Amino acid sequence: MKKLLKLLFVLSGTTTLPLSVIACGQESLDDTLNIIYKGETKYSINNILPDKKNEPFKDKYSLSTQDSTALAKGIFQVILDKAKNETEIIWADENPESNQKAYSFKITNGTKKENETDLSWNVQKTTGTILVNISYLVGTINSEQKFDAKQKIDMSFVIKCCISESDNIVDEWVNLFNKQISEQKWNNDQPLEINLKEKNIELPKAKVDWTDLDAKVQKETNEVLKKQIQEIETKYSASWTIRSEETLSMDLKLKIYLSVSKNNAKQNTETFYIWFK
Repeated sequence: MKKLLKLLFVLSGTTTLPLSVIACGQESLDDTLNIIYKGETKYSINNILPDKKNEPFKDKYSLSTQDSTALAKGIFQVILDKAKNETEIIWADENPESNQKAYSFKITNGTKKENETDLSWNVQKTTGTILVNISYLVGTINSEQKFDAKQKIDMSFVIKCCISESDNIVDEWVNLFNKQISEQKWNNDQPLEINLKEKNIELPKAKVDWTDLDAKVQKETNEVLKKQIQEIETKYSASWTIRSEETLSMDLKLKIYLSVSKNNAKQNTETFYIWFK
C-alpha cells in the first residue's frame, strides 16, 4: 500500500522544501515520528493528565499553557510506550545541548481570550470530546541554542474531557437493565431460559465459549434478550452485544453480560445466567 505522507522539510529554520515519503517504506522519516504517525489518536483526558477527570458537559474546554504542554508531550510518550519504544525523548524547550537531536511540537488549533494564555476548544455535545491538532517536529539544536526543524508531521487527536449525552444514556440503560437482572433473579438457580427445542435448534455442547456457539444459538439468544429489554430500548437507544468470560457448563448454563455503547460511551452490565434447554 503506497500511501503518501506529506512532510515539511525545514532548513535553518527558514527555508522550506516539500518532501513526500512513501508510507509503507518511510526510510526518510524519523523513526520516532513514524511511530507517532501510526499511533492511537483517541484518548480520555485522565489517561494523559492523571489530575484531570471528565467534567459535566460544557460548550468550551480550556487548558492552561502548562497543561496543554503536558497533553502534547504526554500523548507522544503514551504512543511510544504502547509501541514499546524506549527512545529517550529530548524536547527542544528543555535546554538540550548544542547539536543534539531534539523534538518539538505546536498545538495548531484552539482559541485564546484576549490577554489570556489558556487554550480553549469547542466540546462535541454527543461525545464530550475536543479535537486537538498538534504538529510534531524533529531537528537539532544549533550553536545559538535555537531549534532547527528538519521534519514535521501533523496529527489530530480526539480527547474525551466531558460527560456527554451518550454517557448519560448508556449509564441509565445499564442501570435499568441491572435492576431487571436483580428483580428477575437471573442467577445460576433461576437463569433466563433460551428454549432452543421449540425452534428446532440443536443444543450446544458443554465447555464451549460464547463466540464458538452456533450462529443459530446466538441469534435465538439475542432474540430472547431483545424481548426482555424492549421497554428499556423504547426509552434509551443504544447498541448492545453479548459477552462472556466463561464457557458453557455441563448443565448448559452460561454466565454472560451485555456491553452497551453509544458513540464513544461504553459500559458493561452486571453478569447474569442464561440456560439453553
